[in-house]
Amino acid sequence: MIGDIRSLNIIRYRRKSTEGDERQIASLPDQAVALDELIARLGIVSSQIIEDVEEAKSAKQTGRIGFNNKLIKPIVQGTANAIICWHPDRLSRNAIDTAALVNLMDIGKLQSIITNQQIFWNTPMDKFMLALLCGQAKLENDNKGVNVKRGLAGKIRKGWRPGPAPIGYLNNLIKDRGDRDIIIDSERFPLLRKLWDYFLTGNYSVRQLRAIANSQLMLRTRETRKQGNRPLSLSHIYKILNDPFYYGRYWWKNNEGDSVELKTGNHAVMITEEEYRRGQAILGRPMKTHAKKHFFPYRGLIRCGECASQIVGDEKWQIICGNCKRKFASQNRECCPFCKIKIDQMEKKKVLHYMYYHCGKKKKLNCTQKWIRVEDLEAQIDNALKHFNIGEKYMKWAIETLKEKTKEELHVQKSIDFNIHRERNKKKEELLELNRFIIKQENAGWILMTKEDALAEKDRLEKELANVEKNQTVSNDQSIQWFESCVQTFDYACHARFWFKEGAKEQKRAIFTALGSNLTLIDKKLSINFTYPLEEFKHLIELVPEIKGEFEPKKLIGKTTAKSPFEEKIPSLLRSQNAIRTYFLKAENPVCFPCFNDIL
Repeated sequence: MIGDIRSLNIIRYRRKSTEGDERQIASLPDQAVALDELIARLGIVSSQIIEDVEEAKSAKQTGRIGFNNKLIKPIVQGTANAIICWHPDRLSRNAIDTAALVNLMDIGKLQSIITNQQIFWNTPMDKFMLALLCGQAKLENDNKGVNVKRGLAGKIRKGWRPGPAPIGYLNNLIKDRGDRDIIIDSERFPLLRKLWDYFLTGNYSVRQLRAIANSQLMLRTRETRKQGNRPLSLSHIYKILNDPFYYGRYWWKNNEGDSVELKTGNHAVMITEEEYRRGQAILGRPMKTHAKKHFFPYRGLIRCGECASQIVGDEKWQIICGNCKRKFASQNRECCPFCKIKIDQMEKKKVLHYMYYHCGKKKKLNCTQKWIRVEDLEAQIDNALKHFNIGEKYMKWAIETLKEKTKEELHVQKSIDFNIHRERNKKKEELLELNRFIIKQENAGWILMTKEDALAEKDRLEKELANVEKNQTVSNDQSIQWFESCVQTFDYACHARFWFKEGAKEQKRAIFTALGSNLTLIDKKLSINFTYPLEEFKHLIELVPEIKGEFEPKKLIGKTTAKSPFEEKIPSLLRSQNAIRTYFLKAENPVCFPCFNDIL
């Protein structure tokens, strides 16, 4: 019921949402000034204010100490019967605290809640309005949460990690909020890359790296309005060395559950994934923090020559202790098993990384085949690629020769197409005349030709027209496809060895996959049956070794105008090129080679 304000014992309550001292700094003083003005306007005397409660805690959840102990408890005990605050949302943004306030009014403990907008007395309408305003505050909070999650999901889909960028990077504040990407910090990025270089040598402990960063590199945190421009702490160094962000990925909690996923970012990377993995081995950190399994390019492509099981890949990390000089496996170890010194505190340690392939033993558990180092396997693959590795000059000459051949065929094809087009029009005209004749004869009662003879003639003309159109389609398609396939084949023969040496693991796998069939490994020896076009190159190199290096025909077409020692070898080259062309013309499922350069 409505009462007299001057008879109330009031608790004055102020709240801001964040616990940090640096955020919403002006919120509590502003509320204090507004409440002082409200108290003066209502004529409330200072003796009526029995408690002044101030706290920095979000009202989204229950359990606020100031709210429960300094606000609700005195009202329950009867020492206070009113509250004064700026707005109902300062008191509650959740259903439980709202229900507690309404319940205190129901039992008569709480007489009034005074706000700058209105006074809520212990009446049905005022209690309804109080619950409604607190409910609106909860709705506003819930909507903010949904909108924030939607915005974060949008940034993740674009490949940008939400939140402040780590040291070495900057949030692009030029763009609008929600569209901000992450850019390189030109001042700190090269210094941090230098720190990674020191770290990856394995010669420094983390404490030594901190000294190098702060004293030698003069690396400082990014300066902000309130803080920054400080030396890096030891925990910050550990955070940098453990953060996958620097090789292009980052951890993010899945909104639909509690699982944490490793996302891929679009920001510029500072280190490679292999360098990150090496760094984790140097720190002695378990590899379970790295969610993605290692990519073995030749796994699943080779069979064991003894038991026909698949050849699988594996890796091993070892460390030679800088203290006792003994070697041990570093996976899931934090210290040397011999001298017990921690790996991250170890100086001048040597990190060894082995990648090897071995029989999976799925078909024969007692298979006797031993493992082979990836370096030895790739050396054999490189040796196989060397057998048909042609030079750049010959490749260009061959493609130009094939292009000339294509032009000749297209010129002939134009004449054929013209004749086919003329023949097709002729057949269509004959069909049209026959249809007119059939209609006239049918009206006249079939005088000159029987109905059966007319329909048989029509069927004959339709079949001939279909054959003409089919021939045109096939010839056009073949003219385009065989030339493109030949270009890719010559490109592969010329560049496969280079890209196998310099390319990424995915490129190595593509090169090896196209190399041949029946790939087997026995006694550490790789056996390959080359696909047909590659066998042709191998045979051609045996006949004309010059095509591997300095190839010097007089013209970049198939014929020379002057006599030269090389002229007699041109027919052999042309025969091989024609054999490759014929293969792609006639093969039902020709092999498809990966293309590395845009030749034409």
